[in-house]
Amino acid sequence: PALLVEANALSDQAPDTLMARANVGEAFGVAALIGLAYLLLRTSPALAAGAFSDDGVYLALGKALADGLGFRSVYAAGDPVHLKYPPGLPVVFAALWAMRDDLAFVHTAALLLSLVVTAVAAGLLWWVARARLALGRALAAVLVLGPFLLEGAVQYFNLPISEPWFVLGWATCLALYPRVAGGGWGWALAVGAVAAATTLIRTQAVVLVPALALALWMDRRTWRAPFLLLASGLGPVLLCSACHRAMLAGGPLTTQPDEAAYAAWAPDSMAGALLLAWELPRAQIVSYLRALPPHFAPWDWVGAAIWVALFVGFGFGSVRIFRRAPAVVLTTVAVLGTILVWPYAQDRFVLAALPFVGLIAAAGFESVTLTNRGRLPSRVAVGLLAAVVTVVGWRQLQVRGLATEDPAEATVYFHPAQLLPHNTRFVIAAGRWIASGASPDDRLLTPLPSALWLYTGRKGVNAAPAESTVGPSVFEMPGRYLATRVLEDDVTLLLLWNPQFLITRDAATVQAACPDALRFLAITEAPASVAVFRIQRDDPCFVRDFLEPAARPRP
Repeated sequence: PALLVEANALSDQAPDTLMARANVGEAFGVAALIGLAYLLLRTSPALAAGAFSDDGVYLALGKALADGLGFRSVYAAGDPVHLKYPPGLPVVFAALWAMRDDLAFVHTAALLLSLVVTAVAAGLLWWVARARLALGRALAAVLVLGPFLLEGAVQYFNLPISEPWFVLGWATCLALYPRVAGGGWGWALAVGAVAAATTLIRTQAVVLVPALALALWMDRRTWRAPFLLLASGLGPVLLCSACHRAMLAGGPLTTQPDEAAYAAWAPDSMAGALLLAWELPRAQIVSYLRALPPHFAPWDWVGAAIWVALFVGFGFGSVRIFRRAPAVVLTTVAVLGTILVWPYAQDRFVLAALPFVGLIAAAGFESVTLTNRGRLPSRVAVGLLAAVVTVVGWRQLQVRGLATEDPAEATVYFHPAQLLPHNTRFVIAAGRWIASGASPDDRLLTPLPSALWLYTGRKGVNAAPAESTVGPSVFEMPGRYLATRVLEDDVTLLLLWNPQFLITRDAATVQAACPDALRFLAITEAPASVAVFRIQRDDPCFVRDFLEPAARPRP
């Protein structure tokens, strides 16, 4: 009788609860394995701080906070109030700067934090896959953990940028959500607070809050818990926004494109908004269709086929698990929608969402195999899965070799495995010349200004600013961007390095029209050839030929 009572008690417990307890050990093991893999595969310790640009910005903002200067872009000419990134990650890095005011220490500690955060996020997602969605180990390993081991993810997630923290915050919300759905307003507040913290690290995460609240309403059909989740999720964000507006009122502000707020690209008219709503998704899709297939295969059509198969599985999985796991589906769809309309197409945005897409796709593929239990379909499915893993794995070995390939001779120049070492060589060469050939009060018009500030202390303006996928470019009129930055930011040195950057065309245009405006100083030696020019700011040609209303674009 005692055994029967115990068996009945166990049978009354939800299966996912029993599986959750059984898979805690697996989750810890997965986190340890991903952490070890990242430790062995990472190249980030050999990269310069700021080699990706965003990492340098986060580290510099952290130093500004640690030094009591406020939330200011101390690396930018004029020390403007920072408008672009939320303060969460700079606050974390400010604690590292407070521990030791040493770039090498802070950079190393920030890299290790990213590694640990990624490992914990992978463990949490494995636990959600196994304990909450009851997915098989094979599909979960390939589709949930596999995205973490793509070379692009290894490169990005090992940097001190927001991607690893965003993935961790999102995964934590999904891991805690069943507690909210099961009852208890305290858990609703906790999940909302996690979503708020994630939003204060990465702005795109704000869509998690309404998606989680909607999922909670669907689960419980009451408004109290969703309202509490919304309040705790949006309250801290709104409070932080109010404090930021107060800082903006005190200034100073700047017109530098890379220092503009995220909303600066938004149109100010209804006609412009309608045109953007039509053009932006199309432009984003085209950009991602070009950038994403090479991550999976050396042949674009094979890579595209794998992406199509993945999203077909995502569609099946969304239907299969929507009723029992609406939070997983709604948050993933919300983030993918944000990526589609975010006017800066970058592969890292998709790579950060890919483990969650894989989580749902695994459920979709598992539902197909469960309804086709014949031996032949099973063998075909296993064979296809093995072929995909082989092709994708081979591609990761290929792109790993891009780190030593000269971008000028490369057939593909898209991957962080190549981009980051290339940028590091620039930072080393430019930093060496600045240390010996520049004066302390020089201001730079240069790529990667935050990196050069970290190493040399010289402030600057980005010569290769990130631009929206749609809309006019700041380089639309050759020479105007250079002239504007000279007169508004008083830059004194121009550093030219990558001929693909449009600032090179600007410099050639200015030099042709104003022979005395740019004075050649030097070309740096290995590891990179950087051309350095002294800018003659007082040359009237800047205003006459490039900034007066009568100036027209040159053919």
